[in-house]
Amino acid sequence: MKTNNLLISLMMAALVLPAFAEDDYWYPVAGSAADRILVPGQPPLTVGQQNAFLNCLELGLSVALTQEEQEAARAALMEEYLSHKMELLDSLRETRKLWDESGNSNPESRGKIRRIIRDSLLEETQKFPDLGMSKVLRKILKDANDAVVPGSPRIDRRAFSAFFELIQMCLRLRDKRVVTWDERKRIGLESQLLQRIPGLSPEGRKWLANADFHRSMISRNWREISADEKETIRKFLIETFAPQAEGEESGVNLDLIPIPPPTIFQLPTDLPWEFR
Repeated sequence: MKTNNLLISLMMAALVLPAFAEDDYWYPVAGSAADRILVPGQPPLTVGQQNAFLNCLELGLSVALTQEEQEAARAALMEEYLSHKMELLDSLRETRKLWDESGNSNPESRGKIRRIIRDSLLEETQKFPDLGMSKVLRKILKDANDAVVPGSPRIDRRAFSAFFELIQMCLRLRDKRVVTWDERKRIGLESQLLQRIPGLSPEGRKWLANADFHRSMISRNWREISADEKETIRKFLIETFAPQAEGEESGVNLDLIPIPPPTIFQLPTDLPWEFR
């Protein structure tokens, strides 16, 4: 059994997909950042090859990957490269063609693209459950279906994870160190957040339900901010998402984080699905 069937399924989907416009929201598949080498070899695995696949994952599953999910998908690709290099690279070339050929579609076609990719991913995940990437996809889907807070909009496990990743990013900006929480601290923070949710406005609840997209936009835009704006944005992010907590083991006063926070980076308006 070949181990790159998830990628092959995307390659086959390219035969029936119309195209849609790529914009700055997606991971870059060309340019200096995309040309960086992820795994050395002859030929190497590049960041751009990875990104074309990540774009298809996000499109097919209607999500913005959390940092943890990105790292898991990257590790699965790297493992596959080390085990079946040429097969993987052939499939990634076809995945890139799929992404490039999808570049000129009208909005009406985007839903069709998303459904075809999603169906292909789900089918191959079920067929080959032992693939590293299949395990990554199952975890994403499991967390997306785990309704931490039922209702409208539903707030799932992925939204919680993205929210706390955003806090950790801003704590890192504040304290200049990587911040991690053990299970006890994490459970305590989640309990605090759960207690706040009934009092959120409809706008606040919607923001939290879409925290994966907000985290992604803030993280991506932070990396692109010009040097003369960096300090101003850094202070804003710290004040908003990492308010100092006297005596708090977690290092943050969760109750002082506004939900929804002031908008600094707008969500994209032309994605082929409705936000939650």
